[in-house]
Amino acid sequence: MGLKADLEQACVEGLGPQASDGGNCDKISQLQADAIIKFLQAQEFTITEMKAILEVEELKTQTFLQADINPAVTYVSPAGAPAPLAGSKKGVTIPKINLSKNGGQGGLLVSTGHAYIGRNPVSRNETNESKTKVKLVNIKDGTE
Repeated sequence: MGLKADLEQACVEGLGPQASDGGNCDKISQLQADAIIKFLQAQEFTITEMKAILEVEELKTQTFLQADINPAVTYVSPAGAPAPLAGSKKGVTIPKINLSKNGGQGGLLVSTGHAYIGRNPVSRNETNESKTKVKLVNIKDGTE
């Protein structure tokens, strides 16, 4: 049914046979429904459990990364003699990257992104609506 209709039915059932025509139950149930909606809308709900899709939009380090030149990389100097080279394609090895918000290669890790609850804009194949819980933890009764 609906909130108002449920409240009206409860009113009629609660008053018994003398309210067979509903009496003021229609008006009372509308006022109660409005009060309940107002009460719920005044509450703050708390996410108590969440698994959300995260889209990392930017990932960078605070400073540059160090790399090692492969010993087999050489170049021919202007004098014509082969010599080690500090720059050629695939001639530099970057070790496994160790990034951390507390510091690591390249200094501090700087990243930004968004977490999505509900419809996933990143991948249509994955959603987490069923893995999120929202609860009414503290009730504001209007006496505060």
